[in-house]
Amino acid sequence: MKAKNSKSYYKKKTVIGNLKHILLLGEYPKTKAIDDLSNTLEQLYNGGRIQEGITCTGRWYSANGQKEDFKGYAGKHSPEFEYQGNRYVRVVTYPSVNKYNNYYDGTQIGEAGTIKWVKVEPIPYEIKNWDEMPKWINPNGSGKAEYFDLESENVIIANIPFYPKGGGNIANQMWQNSTPRGYLNGINVEKITSNGSTKCGANYGGNFEGKCNFLYEAFCLSREPMTEHTIPDSENEVPDDAFNGCITLEKLIMHSGIESIGKRAFDGLQFKYAYRTETGQLVFARDLPSNENEYTDVVELSKIKKVLDGFDYDILVQSAKLSELAELANFLCENEFSIPYLYGLALVQSGETKSFIQNSDFNIFKKEIPNINDTLQDYSEEERLAFFKFASSLGCFSRGLMMDKKSTENGRPIALEASSLLAKLLKTDEMGLRSLSPTI
Repeated sequence: MKAKNSKSYYKKKTVIGNLKHILLLGEYPKTKAIDDLSNTLEQLYNGGRIQEGITCTGRWYSANGQKEDFKGYAGKHSPEFEYQGNRYVRVVTYPSVNKYNNYYDGTQIGEAGTIKWVKVEPIPYEIKNWDEMPKWINPNGSGKAEYFDLESENVIIANIPFYPKGGGNIANQMWQNSTPRGYLNGINVEKITSNGSTKCGANYGGNFEGKCNFLYEAFCLSREPMTEHTIPDSENEVPDDAFNGCITLEKLIMHSGIESIGKRAFDGLQFKYAYRTETGQLVFARDLPSNENEYTDVVELSKIKKVLDGFDYDILVQSAKLSELAELANFLCENEFSIPYLYGLALVQSGETKSFIQNSDFNIFKKEIPNINDTLQDYSEEERLAFFKFASSLGCFSRGLMMDKKSTENGRPIALEASSLLAKLLKTDEMGLRSLSPTI
C-alpha cells in the first residue's frame, strides 16, 4: 500500500531486545511544547497580529466533535504555525469532565480556554505482519502479506490497519478518533464506538467529509492553506473558540439555521464585512463579492463594534435584516454616541430600530447608568427587552425637554430626569428586573 500525498519510510527500533519495524506515515499534533516555548509562541502570535519569527502555514487541525453531546461537526479548529524549522499548532483546550485531563507527561491540560502549543510530528506505526512482507520490503519476508497491518503508538487510540481487500475486523478499520483531537474539546475517545469506515458510521466520532477530518489533515501533507470554510447544514451553532486563531480564514459561510455564535469564535480573524446571500446564508468575509447580485444586504463590522458596547456576533445571527442594523450603526456613528450591545439586540428583536433612530438619544442614559450591560447580562432576552421598554416609557431616551406647570419648557431634559430616576430604582431592593412585565 502506498499512501497518496504522504511521506513515509521504514526504520528499525529496538525495544527490550525485540526488533520493531516502524512505518512513519502521516503526521499530527503530538507533543506538548514546554511552557517557556509555548509562552514564546503565544507572544509571537500576538492576538492574531503575528510578529516576525513565526509564520502561519494556513493549515488547520480540527477537533473531533464538540462539547459534551458529541455532535458530528468538527467545530473547533487549531491553526498551524512554523517556528525555527518546526511546526506547531495553537490549541484552545477543553478538558473532559472525566479523568482524562492530563497530557501523557502527566501535566494537566488546564481550564477550558487555556492556550497550549503542540508540536506536529510524524505518526509511527509498528508493522505487525513484518515477517509476511514481500522480499522487496523485508528480505526475509514470506511474501504472503496483501496489506500492511499497522499498530499505532498511543497518540491514536486503536489500531489503524489498512485492509484494501476488506479483511480483518471491520470495526477497527480506518479508526479516526485520536487523543489529541479529544483534547481540543474534552471527548474521551476511548469510549467512541463508531468510526469513519463505510460500514460503520461516525455518528459520534466526527464529520469525516471534506477537508476538516483526520484522514485529510494527517495524511495529505501537501494540502493547500484553508482560506474559506462552510459550516455543515447539520449544525445549529458555532461553539466557543471555533475558529480562534485561524488568521488565514478569509471567508466563513453559515447557513440560515445557525442560532448562535460562541465566545471568542473569531478571535484573531480579520473579517471586515457581514452580509447575507439571496439564499439566506450569513457570510463573514474580508472582502465583498465583486458581483453585487451575490448579496442582499451588508454591514461593516468595524462600525458596529465601534458603537455597540460589548459587541457580540450573536446580534448578526439574530438579525433578520442586516441593513437595519447597518442603518442603526450609521446613525450612532454620525451622532458620536454608542449603546450597549444588549440594547441593540433588544432593538433588533423588537423591530424598533427605526423608531429609536427617529426619536431617541442615548447619551444621558449611558452617563446615568454606565454599567447596564453587566446589569442585564444574566437575564433572558424577554426580560432585557422588557427593561428597555420600561426605560423608554419613562422617557430615558427622549430628546424632549421637561415642561413646567404652565406647559412651557424649563430647559431640563426629560431623559436626564427619567434616567436619574431609573438609576435610583435599580439600587433599591424593590426594583427587580424579573418583576417587569414583557408587555410594558
